[in-house]
Amino acid sequence: MEAFVELVLDPAVTIRNAREVAERISGLLVPGRDLAIRAADLETGDVTLVQILVAARKTAAERGCRLRVDDPSPALTALMRRCGVDAP
Repeated sequence: MEAFVELVLDPAVTIRNAREVAERISGLLVPGRDLAIRAADLETGDVTLVQILVAARKTAAERGCRLRVDDPSPALTALMRRCGVDAP
């Protein structure tokens, strides 16, 4: 099986760069390719990041990809919890 392609999240993912991040993730979610999002360096995020990750899960399932979030930072874990979404 092919290894996961890795995308490293920037330290800040907010409304200001959400479109760019979403486009990068979407472009990597190709049928048969698995994606690992490394989130260890994330320091600042807002609800747009949560929306991106939830949408990415759905898109990955529709395209037959596996998606995982590796090393979620404490900031990401807290953000997901505040938004009522399961930890990544």
